[in-house]
Amino acid sequence: MKIPREKSVAAIEVWQRSFFQSEFTHSSGTRKQTRFRGGLLGMWQSLERKKEFPGKYLVELPETLSQFANNHDHSNGNEIQPRQ
Repeated sequence: MKIPREKSVAAIEVWQRSFFQSEFTHSSGTRKQTRFRGGLLGMWQSLERKKEFPGKYLVELPETLSQFANNHDHSNGNEIQPRQ
């Protein structure tokens, strides 16, 4: 995902666009993606047609969303703004 330069509430639409226009091909370094017994794919298949995401399947990560957004070490070289 190309991370937008602006990191503020005013840039939420840019972050959303960047996220949903990205191509997810791997777990990006996350070792355990879900607590679901059948793994990530099994979890998404079990959630088909469900109206709510069960939080019990979430895995705690080492940083908050705010910490991620404010992290200035973009070692993936993805500082380019997404097309608007």
